[in-house]
Amino acid sequence: MYKRQAPPGTLFRAVALPIMDGRAFREGAIDLSSFVKDGALVWETPPGAWHVFVVTEDSLYDGTHAAVSLAYGDGNGGNAVAPSHDSNSGSNSRPDTR
Repeated sequence: MYKRQAPPGTLFRAVALPIMDGRAFREGAIDLSSFVKDGALVWETPPGAWHVFVVTEDSLYDGTHAAVSLAYGDGNGGNAVAPSHDSNSGSNSRPDTR
């Protein structure tokens, strides 16, 4: 039996991916969303190894510097840095994160 508290917030999705040869596979994934009740995931685990993901939505950073920083992420894994104005070029610039 697998039982864990879910992260705070509104459940977005819970899923289990089977592990084979040390790698997680989308094929054979099981949607566990219906097994999350009262803030906990309770699931009768089938045989084998599994990676379990529980994703929730919540406003964790309201009123902090992170609320601003995260809003400016580039969406491609780059640094979440607010754009700065370059007065010499007249354009917005961001640090090169490559």
